[in-house]
Amino acid sequence: MSTPPMPLPRLTRIALALAFPLSTAHSQPHTEPLPGPPVSLDLALGGGAMQHDPYADANGIQAEALLAARFLTRPGGSLVLAANGFATVVGFGSDLECLIDPSVSGCVARAMLEPIAALLGGAELRRYGAALRVLAGPIRYRTGDAGPRTGSHVRLDLAVPASSRMAVVLATRMSYVGRFRGEALQIFSMSVGLRFQR
Repeated sequence: MSTPPMPLPRLTRIALALAFPLSTAHSQPHTEPLPGPPVSLDLALGGGAMQHDPYADANGIQAEALLAARFLTRPGGSLVLAANGFATVVGFGSDLECLIDPSVSGCVARAMLEPIAALLGGAELRRYGAALRVLAGPIRYRTGDAGPRTGSHVRLDLAVPASSRMAVVLATRMSYVGRFRGEALQIFSMSVGLRFQR
């Protein structure tokens, strides 16, 4: 005796029951963390070194705070606007140090460049539990008797874990200040600290 064919409505219900959990599983992202909180605060310590000018110095240790806001946020990233402030904790050298210059009679005082503040914008990419930011914008430096100067600033930082209320953040930075005493200045620096976000 042959088995009667299964009614079509019953076949449809079984197919839908099998397809629903499969479609739900495929719709879940596996590598992209949840969107980040809208605001974060980085607190860090770091220092840098000057390039291309024997009469200027950027050595020292600075405390920095970076307040950032995320917008146009997606699961895998967002755009970022940030304000970066600096304060010198330990200064190396002296702005009264005098270096002999054969092209100048007498000597030239060494200028100590200290970062003051920067306004930055860029993007954040979030993958595999980490957040990578690339930010750029203008930065202001204190240069002693020569008065403050504005330069351009690029910052690359990595925070782990990305979605935690507190994360470890490592940053590397490069500043470019236009000609100062005849030389274009490049300042490279690094910092390490903590990111608080909510």
